[in-house]
Amino acid sequence: MSFQKAVKSRSKLRASVFGPSGSGKTYSALSVGSGMGGRMALIDSERGSASKYADRFDFDTVDLETKTVQEYIDLINVAAKAGYDVLVIDSLSHAWQTLNEEVEKLADAKFKGNYWAAWSEGTPMQRKLVNAILSYPGHIIATMRSKTEWQAGGGDNKKPVRIGLAPEQGKGIEYEFDILLEISPEHRAHIIKDRTGKFQDRVVEKPGKDFGEELIAWLNEGSDLPPRKTREQMATEYKAIKAELDKIMETKATAGAAIFTETEKGDVVSAIAALKGREPQECIDATNNILTEQKVRLQERMGSKQETEPVATQETTTATTVQSQPPKDDSLSGEFQRRINEKKAGKPTQEDKPAAPPSMFTEPEPEHPDDYFEDDIPGDEQMEKDLQDAALVEADAELDIF
Repeated sequence: MSFQKAVKSRSKLRASVFGPSGSGKTYSALSVGSGMGGRMALIDSERGSASKYADRFDFDTVDLETKTVQEYIDLINVAAKAGYDVLVIDSLSHAWQTLNEEVEKLADAKFKGNYWAAWSEGTPMQRKLVNAILSYPGHIIATMRSKTEWQAGGGDNKKPVRIGLAPEQGKGIEYEFDILLEISPEHRAHIIKDRTGKFQDRVVEKPGKDFGEELIAWLNEGSDLPPRKTREQMATEYKAIKAELDKIMETKATAGAAIFTETEKGDVVSAIAALKGREPQECIDATNNILTEQKVRLQERMGSKQETEPVATQETTTATTVQSQPPKDDSLSGEFQRRINEKKAGKPTQEDKPAAPPSMFTEPEPEHPDDYFEDDIPGDEQMEKDLQDAALVEADAELDIF
């Protein structure tokens, strides 16, 4: 991994329009979106209120029912599969309101009334919603309500003035958008954040189609974005990295000794399991990093002159290899099984043979070989259960990732 020269590439807009009731958030979002071109869809949490503008704008719409974070995510994914160029989310505030209600219920039912502890489950849900917005393959314009406050007018004007405060959404949500438009009851949009560098601090009177055209012109500057990977492609990439990692962890020296201890293998399985619920690309990157670390560790332990013996796979196992190995009992594995089979067959075991010169891979033999076989090895049932548990942990992690 290395640094490279930064270049501007064509990108997709993430914009937010927020303001008090009656400021024109829905109308402005539809108007700006219509200027960006292409097919437009709207996720409506306001009981179909956006459809009142169907005679002025061309868009498809769907009403939210439960207004849960998961329902938002599901509909964002539906819009992505349908190929809408512009998606308006009206309003994103309902997702936050519903999430707060769910966290309060969790606090009472699971965390003994501890509201802050319940956010250990609420925060990942909010993160998934943000990831769904950022991953959308088209443009997104999200409206958000803002808390309303009345203040006395300045100068000779004593008439109370209605003003909007912070948007009703999670703390830090503003960082996820390229442009933030704070719209007033007079329908003036103050651009308080602008990654384009062209509109910062500008006041737009009734933002509409013209403003959308300006935005799309800026977004289309630069080189094309690389094609997005499909979920299936990312799953294939992840599994290939995971297969290579498994092979590395099971590598043995020519003497037959394992390079990695069972504890180290368990740590890798746990690290993979910890990726549960994360985004596919994040899982790919994390697994790749683990693979790189284990490759370095393998090289350090083997040295440049040592040879390794990869674990035989179904594809690489030859007839000769199969004949030279004793029958395998699925309840046990590896060196334990080989030596047990030899003992049962009456063949000389490792302890009956001349001692081999010690090496860095030689493991100490037990003081009482008979006890080693009869007492210290777990029973077949326990060994099988341990192996199954380990397999389930790893399988569970993979299924949750993809």
